[in-house]
Amino acid sequence: MTKVIASVTDILNLGLNSSKKNLVIAKDSQSAIQITENLKDLPGLIYLESSELLPYDFFSMAPITRAKRISTLSSFLGSEELTLVASISTLLSPCPDPNHVTPLNNLAVGDGFLIDEVIESIISYGYTREDFVSFPGQYSLRGSVLDIYLTSGNDPVRIEFFDNKIETLRTFNPESQIANLKKLSINFLPSYEYPINKNSKELFKFGWRDKFDIFEEDSEIFSKVMNSKHPEGVEIYLPLFYGKKTTFLSFLNNIDKTFIQTGASNKAKEYQDLINLRYEEYRYDQKRPLLHPKDLFLNFEEFRK
Repeated sequence: MTKVIASVTDILNLGLNSSKKNLVIAKDSQSAIQITENLKDLPGLIYLESSELLPYDFFSMAPITRAKRISTLSSFLGSEELTLVASISTLLSPCPDPNHVTPLNNLAVGDGFLIDEVIESIISYGYTREDFVSFPGQYSLRGSVLDIYLTSGNDPVRIEFFDNKIETLRTFNPESQIANLKKLSINFLPSYEYPINKNSKELFKFGWRDKFDIFEEDSEIFSKVMNSKHPEGVEIYLPLFYGKKTTFLSFLNNIDKTFIQTGASNKAKEYQDLINLRYEEYRYDQKRPLLHPKDLFLNFEEFRK
């Protein structure tokens, strides 16, 4: 069922049921934030932030923004009682494959814990090693203590293990490094919206060669991906990591109600015009070739159907 919202305050009168799974589509990011604020007392409310980037941008989104997006998408997948608010441009933009943001490992006190396997797993999904963790997507290993800043949490987690078993789980302050609250369990989420592992790099290489008739070694982005690095702006090649176009349509299973704000279709058209404009402006750079908009972005007509 789809209902139209004439204004951001209309959502309060539409009888949202927190025991259902709802999608609220705002015409722009500002309206999405206002709707989220108006619904702040609704249980199970989550907001999908935009990347804050322009189409085909040269930069990647901020780590905090990326972490929030991944956590939100994972939560939306894992629950049947949530209301997700997002702008139309956010929903038409590239997003990770659902399999990538599903929690990878659940850990609890007393569980078996093979540190070598854990490290291998989190590295393959984009976590980087540091002396001390400060941002989502980082980990630190000191003897029998693993610190990791999960993209799914507000604070990093300290895991103490002994004899291949978890002894304690605690959150801690990344500035003081002092542990505080105990936790019974945690889960890992990737730190990027794409994987960099042996399989994804092969898919990336094949897709690059299929789409672009250029000398690949001339591209710094291509070379960095092949060396398991995370180059700035690589998200414009998101489908190449998965071997397919990835869109928000894959997250739309079991939606009970959809609410769409008046004016969203016009904003979608404006966004598509911006996509095409920037594609034409930057498509001739041989060191940074571009995927066609239809291979990267979701068209509003596809989404509406």
